[in-house]
Amino acid sequence: MVFVAAAAIVARLAAMTGLGFIIFLLIIFVLAAIAGAIALAVRGRSARMEPMLWVVAGAVERGLPLEAGIEACGALGGGKMRAKSLAIVRLMEQGMPLAEAFTRIPGAFPRSGLIFLRMGWDGPRLGAALRELTRRRAEWRPFHSSMAMRLAYLAWTIVVVQLVAGFLLYWVAPQLEAIFIDFGVPLPAVSRWVFSGLGSLPIPVGPLYLAVVLLQLVAMPMLTLAFLDPIEWGLWPVDRLLLKRHGATVLRALCGEVSLGRPMPEALARVASAHPSRLVRRRVRKAGARVDRGEPWARSLSAVGLIRRTDAAVLDAAGRAGNLSWALGELADGLDRRSGRRLLAWTQFLFPIAVMAVAVPVVLIALGFFLPLVTLIRSLAS
Repeated sequence: MVFVAAAAIVARLAAMTGLGFIIFLLIIFVLAAIAGAIALAVRGRSARMEPMLWVVAGAVERGLPLEAGIEACGALGGGKMRAKSLAIVRLMEQGMPLAEAFTRIPGAFPRSGLIFLRMGWDGPRLGAALRELTRRRAEWRPFHSSMAMRLAYLAWTIVVVQLVAGFLLYWVAPQLEAIFIDFGVPLPAVSRWVFSGLGSLPIPVGPLYLAVVLLQLVAMPMLTLAFLDPIEWGLWPVDRLLLKRHGATVLRALCGEVSLGRPMPEALARVASAHPSRLVRRRVRKAGARVDRGEPWARSLSAVGLIRRTDAAVLDAAGRAGNLSWALGELADGLDRRSGRRLLAWTQFLFPIAVMAVAVPVVLIALGFFLPLVTLIRSLAS
């Protein structure tokens, strides 16, 4: 209700200037266009990472020099991608390792792929891991695109509802009350509640509510970040929500380590030092400390929340059967699929609830402005 009142005061102040309200709506449309442009740019940035993945994967598999391929990818992407590619090439020519160069220049390589670059694997194994990463990114794209579209729809719907409701409450409602006073007819109870509860805020606090609405409008373009894979955001709360998906990345890294014949304590230490997420690094170190105290490594990963207990039991059985590397890859795929389905299920469950929550003030305002017309017609007819 505060947001509706804030937009109401904005609409009232704009209405005092004649064409101010129309100008304000034009500003809204301009901001919407800017938000759309940013969304296209964000999606374009995500799409420009795909050629870089393929180039790096193909070059490391065949033992080809990376500098020429990275520079060609930058020229193909153009703009900032070209500048980032040239910066990476310069760092590599100065002797910096590939993983460190991509870490220094954010946005040129997927954050979820940095762990594979840092593991120090041979060319074929690293190339296979990067190709698997491109496949997983393609599988996850429909999930986060669906979430982003629903989030952007709700956000802009709320802003538009605030503007329309504000104009009605602070421009139409006073005139409607004046008409009823002239005819000596009392307003319906719903209309009195809507007009008094949502429309009678003191004007001195108008600048504060104006700032609230403007902050909403400024924040709208930030929603376009939702079109980027959430695992690429690098935010602690998001990493916490995507912990099982990070667990899939840890299992894939362990799969490569197991295929190289490294013992599990050493593999966990290498993964803990290579993962780009601080939250995941801390949890893998905790799991490694448990393993050092004599606990099974799979149960240790389950205890820190990276995998499920059932996954730990499967890994224990696979280790005894001698097919641990295969089981790690299959369980990683399963964790990714379950995370995607869980995100889609929560989105589909919460979206109708959010729509109904937005519809409640809309229905109240519609009744508050429609019932007075019915009441006035009946009064005149009698």
